[in-house]
Amino acid sequence: MTPHAPVLPLPSWLAPQLPRLQQATHAAVMLSGPAGVGQLTLAYHLAAAWLCEAPTAQGMCGQCPSCGNLHAQTHPDLCLLLPETVAAATGLMLAPRAQAALEGKDTKPSQWIRVDAALEAVEFAQRTRSRQQGRVVVVYPAERLNTESANTLLKTLEEPPPHLRFVLATEQAAAVLPTVRSRCQLQAVHWPPAPEVLDWLAQQHPKASAADCQACLQLAGGLPEKALALLGAGLTQSECQTLPSLLAKGQGGALARLSGPDLIEMLQKVAHDALATVHGAAPRFFVQAQWPHPMQPMALQQWASQLNDDRRHAAHPFQASLMLDAHVAMAQRALHARRQA
Repeated sequence: MTPHAPVLPLPSWLAPQLPRLQQATHAAVMLSGPAGVGQLTLAYHLAAAWLCEAPTAQGMCGQCPSCGNLHAQTHPDLCLLLPETVAAATGLMLAPRAQAALEGKDTKPSQWIRVDAALEAVEFAQRTRSRQQGRVVVVYPAERLNTESANTLLKTLEEPPPHLRFVLATEQAAAVLPTVRSRCQLQAVHWPPAPEVLDWLAQQHPKASAADCQACLQLAGGLPEKALALLGAGLTQSECQTLPSLLAKGQGGALARLSGPDLIEMLQKVAHDALATVHGAAPRFFVQAQWPHPMQPMALQQWASQLNDDRRHAAHPFQASLMLDAHVAMAQRALHARRQA
């Protein structure tokens, strides 16, 4: 029999963490770690292992009917509680009504977990299990439960029905409502070693050079999923190294290929390293970049503060080219500001 491949493949650095998590006895487990390490993937595989009819120390067996249902995304005992933007980006199917609403609406997908979806998860929890392994609700990212959605789930988290388990995953544990966090067993997701991540990036993008993978991982701050997104946007080592000097010339370079939130995040990294450079510290993201000299610390600090404000509205549907032009002009002014006499 051909094994049923999981919807989200499990990277090598997450695999050693799965056996320990499978032994958890608490009804609700919360996986916590920095953005881009793989919390959703690990949460999904933990749920799959709990639902599998013949699980191994490595997780789901890939052979049983339950694994077949997981592969087809039709498992009746799994409920995925995700923002619509996450479902759209990963290809994961939401609960039936939430999925139908996502596919049928003309409005922009929500970045938050809607209260209607939380209500559907509560209804799911109250139904009888279809198979012997129980039922599982996956919540990601848990910090995207607003107050109303969290309160909708709270009673079920406090007193879950028999054979129901929760696995929540978060990239900002402190931002999860305390009433939710206190009802979960917290489990840290470990930071992956760079050589392992570089091997994984090379497998995902075989046409990218080792230097491209290294540069994107550096630019991603060592976070594998963010590095993968940069490679997916086509960033090369040369573009990563020359971006600060291009911005100083008023040129956006590869920034045109980034979404609004990713654009702001990239510029924040430039601003961070520019400030580090003028204060004599080592840059973190653009280690081999060339910087304009001299740079004015006050102008860079004002630019960084403006970017921090802009990040709150980065997902707004601005006209992409106008947004890029405005931010490139802002970057050029900040990088070329001269100290006042």
